[in-house]
Amino acid sequence: MQHFQLYYVFYKTLCNFARLIKKVMNRHSFVLTLFIIGSSLMLFSQPKGYKIKVLFPPTTDELLYLKGSCGAETILVDSAKISKNQAVFKNKAILQDGYYEIVNAKNELYTDLIIDFDRDFTIILNKGDKTAEGSPENQAFFEFQKVLNRTETVDEKERYIERFIQISPESLLSHYCQMNLYKLNPEKELTIDNYFDDVNLQDFRMLRHPFFHQLVIGYFSETLSNIHDNIHLQENKIVHFFKLCDRESEIGQYYLQWMIQHFNTDGNSSIDAVLVFLYDNYCQEGYCHFLSENNARLLKNTVTRKRRLLPDAEVPVLSAYNSCHQIESTEKITKKYTVLWFWDPDCEDCLIETPLLHTLYMEHATDYDFEVFAVAITEDTTRWENNLEQMQLTWMNTCYGMGEPNYDFVDYFDLLTTPASFLIDDKHKIIMHHFSLDELEDFLKFHANIE
Repeated sequence: MQHFQLYYVFYKTLCNFARLIKKVMNRHSFVLTLFIIGSSLMLFSQPKGYKIKVLFPPTTDELLYLKGSCGAETILVDSAKISKNQAVFKNKAILQDGYYEIVNAKNELYTDLIIDFDRDFTIILNKGDKTAEGSPENQAFFEFQKVLNRTETVDEKERYIERFIQISPESLLSHYCQMNLYKLNPEKELTIDNYFDDVNLQDFRMLRHPFFHQLVIGYFSETLSNIHDNIHLQENKIVHFFKLCDRESEIGQYYLQWMIQHFNTDGNSSIDAVLVFLYDNYCQEGYCHFLSENNARLLKNTVTRKRRLLPDAEVPVLSAYNSCHQIESTEKITKKYTVLWFWDPDCEDCLIETPLLHTLYMEHATDYDFEVFAVAITEDTTRWENNLEQMQLTWMNTCYGMGEPNYDFVDYFDLLTTPASFLIDDKHKIIMHHFSLDELEDFLKFHANIE
């Protein structure tokens, strides 16, 4: 009895809505409303599993494939043999709500479709035209595509989309069609506040549309050249994103995991800072449910390592032995800036970049008020000393092979490759790391106020 009452209330509500739409919209829109009503009513009678039949003109293809997506991933759902110009996708398994495509082995599109209420229907493809028997929502979807393609100007397309989605604003069909607004206006200026105005981050079904993931990637791809401004920008984006979608929802969990993977890279100070921010504000607070115990421990260790190398982090004084077995220490440096240069005489890139850095040092060390503290990560002291002589390196030269430094630089600075570089100020605070020589000179020149 409860199901019947729910059905009746739902039916009456939709019918009243349809009458309202008929008064204010054209005949075409009213027809689409009826399609959506039909789909909604089918919700109460759809069997488990799915059966999707596709009829089409003669083809040389032997198989068709039903594929979907989840965020960044493309999912092959099913395949069907072609026989007598038709193929049938059929299974008792659950077919998730979302956007799907039917393609051939070359990934050429036969048709796209919506799965929301209907699971048993037939799609008829005929010379560029397509209809859906038994699926009002897909018939409405096809009608939407047809009218949108016929509409000429961007303004007309926008008005049509806005009019269409008003018919049933909360339906999956309306949500998907609304995303066309992004494609119509690629030059539209989008800010943090308005970026997701045309997509519902509360609807987990958005994950099943490939364009949705492109939107999210675009949201986080904008960066600023100033490292501190860029960190602040990305942090604001993350906070705003999770205000729009519950961090514990399916979308929230998917993109929290995606962000941690996306920002867990090496060699970029601003990205490292964002990873630390994610960890502190979400994983530490117990929202990273996707992490196993082992992965949680690994992430914690990674964040601990990256945290000590963030901009403004203070590094301990470095002390190591020079070629005369005497201690060289950054504590003795009185310059405004110090370049920590970690290199290896067996590294080809080191043999190219070290002389270039030394040229900059010889020409502008005084003008730019900087020193270089070089550490050779090698036990081959003979090769190292030969390189010092050949390159005529006159800065502070130290080497692992001459004796152990005051702490393990390789571990502390996470030296995965050489050469590796850090710029610190006179208080031993990190300014930037893993920079190019052009970036270094631009920074030093700017802060020296030299034309």
